[in-house]
Amino acid sequence: MEEREQQIIDGSAKVFMRLGIRSVNMDDIAQHLRISKKTLYQFVKDKNELVQRAVKHITQEHHACILGICAKGHNAIDENFEITRFVASQVGQMHPSVHFDMQKYHPEAWQLLQTRSRADIYQCVSENMEKGIREGLYRPDLNIDVIARIYISRFDVTFDGELFPQDKYRFEDVIWELFRYHIRGIASEKGMKYLTKKVKNERNGGMATAGAGRVLRTLLVALGMVGALLGARSQGPVSLSLQQALDLAAKQSYQVQNSELEAQKARARIKEVMAIGLPQVNASGGLMNYIDVPTQVIPNFFGEGPEFIQAQFGLPWSANGGVRLDQLIFDGSYLVGLRAAKEGRIMADEELERNVKSARIQAAKAYYAVLAADEGARLLAETAPVLERSLRESEGMLANGFAEETDVDRLRIEVANVIDRRMVFQRQAELARNFLRFVLGLPLATPITLTDQLEALINDPAEAALAEEPLNRDSHIEQRIANTYVRASTLQLSNAKAAYMPNLSGYFGYQQQWNANTFEPIDGPIPWFPATLWGLQLNVPIFSSGMRSSKASQQRLALKQAEVDLARTTERLALEHAQRRSDVIAAQDLYRNEAQRLELSRRVFDRTSVKFTEGVSSSFELTQEQTRYIAAQQSYIQRVVDLVNARAALRMALDRY
Repeated sequence: MEEREQQIIDGSAKVFMRLGIRSVNMDDIAQHLRISKKTLYQFVKDKNELVQRAVKHITQEHHACILGICAKGHNAIDENFEITRFVASQVGQMHPSVHFDMQKYHPEAWQLLQTRSRADIYQCVSENMEKGIREGLYRPDLNIDVIARIYISRFDVTFDGELFPQDKYRFEDVIWELFRYHIRGIASEKGMKYLTKKVKNERNGGMATAGAGRVLRTLLVALGMVGALLGARSQGPVSLSLQQALDLAAKQSYQVQNSELEAQKARARIKEVMAIGLPQVNASGGLMNYIDVPTQVIPNFFGEGPEFIQAQFGLPWSANGGVRLDQLIFDGSYLVGLRAAKEGRIMADEELERNVKSARIQAAKAYYAVLAADEGARLLAETAPVLERSLRESEGMLANGFAEETDVDRLRIEVANVIDRRMVFQRQAELARNFLRFVLGLPLATPITLTDQLEALINDPAEAALAEEPLNRDSHIEQRIANTYVRASTLQLSNAKAAYMPNLSGYFGYQQQWNANTFEPIDGPIPWFPATLWGLQLNVPIFSSGMRSSKASQQRLALKQAEVDLARTTERLALEHAQRRSDVIAAQDLYRNEAQRLELSRRVFDRTSVKFTEGVSSSFELTQEQTRYIAAQQSYIQRVVDLVNARAALRMALDRY
């Protein structure tokens, strides 16, 4: 493989591992590699081939790294531990959807991975057990072939999202149980003592920042999953309650991630401002060589000879080096800047809190939207069998001459309408799931299951009691942000006033200088000559033609704007709470009324269906009641959406997310 091709495969593999496979197209790959799409297709015919070659490249690269670790001469347990360091670093950088994407959309690459990784597991585990037996760390009576094959099967089981759902089993607990099961099965008495000592040393040495459980987890990953780097982070199905979805959005939504970075920048800004008032030390040095020493013409002060003579002031070689310390002694703007930087950090933290709440409310609305669409599809799924049964009976009656074809056609139309509406609801549910994945920061290919039931959430007493909860404006995030803006504007005004004050700084410098005809700065005939100085620098503002006054006036106006905004925010919060409370009360009443109408419409439709079967009612009456029932279902779903959205808006108004 030529170097250019190798670079493309290696770069593509890194993009897949970082961003996932399905979410990345060939345009994205070309953009990340800074090449044209045409160039990319010179080396691979399509994305499927690129994925296969990337998988092959990664497995070969990781296999070589693991073999390099095995060649360092560690004992069997230490060898596994060192391999784990490598495994953990690779798995930690991998996108959660890689395993799922490959298995579903690139089966050839998946098969290649399975074949290669299983072979690597078998080889590595077998050789490690042989080594451990020779060193006395493992029992001598191990059936290496059987145990190595058990490892291969254990890999799939450990990370099976259906066998060990994330909402019921913590990954650490599964790993711990498998670790105890494995080590006590193969280690000798000597090996158990050594392992206990190693875990203790690693814990004391700070290797396991999350405690011994993380060390044990890491050791097991190395012992059983060495060759299966790509499968270790398979996303698998994700099961979420509403609360879990809210918590997940608060941690990893894209909006929250950006706000967290802004908060970190604000904290770094405080350190930057503080450093202005701390000692500043700088060193400098220079070397200069005159190829031609400058010559000047000066009057002849000696009295004899020409009126002007030529003179050279300087030597061909010169060098200097020095250190200077500067210290700010007083500056009013610096003192104000320290306080402003702290307010900036508070503001960034409050913005982060607001965005966390915003992410949670978006997750709640998306969660409810999925449940509502699923409920609509479920209601139509209950209606369809009744109509289909009536249609079959009518077709039988038509065949026997007891029904008209027009009646049968009416039923056929209604059955088709129900199927179409059900497909619409299913499509809406999938779109809502995609939006929920986006809000939660999950790959779009991640299978997701919602565990909470819509009816239980709607009838939750805590949700129903929201309308009676009072508003606490002082603790509301919007009110706190408005207060922070007032404080920040006050500091900006103080900073403008501080421009009228003098500032004082001091400095201390030490320098050495050397000059000579020849380049001999170390042991030459001319030594280095020192120079030491210190001083104070005072700057007193006297007249700026009104510039400082204009800046102060602007900041006074900005402060008044912030105060007006604070007052507006106070009244706006009260108004929004009153409006949202009214919306919730109305939505709850409309929901209850619509639920009753839906039940009545269902009972009428059921009775009409029975009458139609018994020949008492016509197909026209049946289709008419069925149309009314479907309309009631759609109206009910809309009332459900209105209610959950109104409650979400009220929670936002109460600052309860």
